[in-house]
Amino acid sequence: MDTVTHALAGTLIAQAGFRQRMGRVATGALTVSAAAPDIDGFMRFQDTAFYLSVHRGITHSFVGGAVLALLLAALFYRCSAYKHYWRLAGLCYLGILSHIVLDLFTSYGTMIFLPFNGQRIAWDTLFIIDIFVSGVIVVGIVLAYRWPFHSIRVGRTALVLLGGYMLVAAAAHQSALIRLRGRVERENLPATRLAAFPMPFGPLRWSGVVATDEATYHVIFSLLDRGDRSFRVYPLPRNGPLFRRAEEEDVVAVFRWFARFPVVTVRQGAVGPVVQYFDLQFSQIEGRQPFLVEVDFDRHGEPRSSGFAPR
Repeated sequence: MDTVTHALAGTLIAQAGFRQRMGRVATGALTVSAAAPDIDGFMRFQDTAFYLSVHRGITHSFVGGAVLALLLAALFYRCSAYKHYWRLAGLCYLGILSHIVLDLFTSYGTMIFLPFNGQRIAWDTLFIIDIFVSGVIVVGIVLAYRWPFHSIRVGRTALVLLGGYMLVAAAAHQSALIRLRGRVERENLPATRLAAFPMPFGPLRWSGVVATDEATYHVIFSLLDRGDRSFRVYPLPRNGPLFRRAEEEDVVAVFRWFARFPVVTVRQGAVGPVVQYFDLQFSQIEGRQPFLVEVDFDRHGEPRSSGFAPR
């Protein structure tokens, strides 16, 4: 989820009884802590490869989040009149947990078990910006302040609606996977892996990806479609000297570690060939490749430059 939605989710949680019992400090603590894990997003301005290696890392883990909660609680303890440190710490950790859970519903991948395990967990249920999620949160906050005598009921009702929508999205994701597996069986594709990624304005539209030993297949489909839409096929590159040399670049190693369904293509550059790497998990929006790696070669087949292309 985007950082603004995370912060607003913390504000909504505060309306479910915490603000009414603890005062404005509860709203501040939950709002700030719900957004705080995204502090690692500032790494994007330094280096994209480094950003990929750390974003949704230690600040998004259960252990790292607990440490962050203790630090935030100390800040609110010092700057507010509320002098119950461990209650503040619990409140801050609740906000951080809301952030972690919302991010798990998306496809990016969150390293929740750091520092013990760097596995990226993704439930592939919600697009990173979901209008319904944001809408329920905003409406819940507005109504809670508009009807102060019913604010607890409003806040809790909004949270229940939010949870219900996430369950519907999770069920739709399972339906999308079933549909994709059925097509793989009908077309006798020797699939090694497959996934269904949420599209904007979901949860009816999905981006399906099927990987085989020879190619990767991509299709955008709706659960309301009666027929099958055509796959776009990306053959795996031949293991020639150009590709072997591109694979030696450090930035490609980072990309390979991060990508779930990497695709490699070649285009002609101004001087020589350019090997491009992109990840089909981010192909929900036509023409948008947020983490595109390019290795630019000269006419003799030697790399001139490599890195992430400007977004």
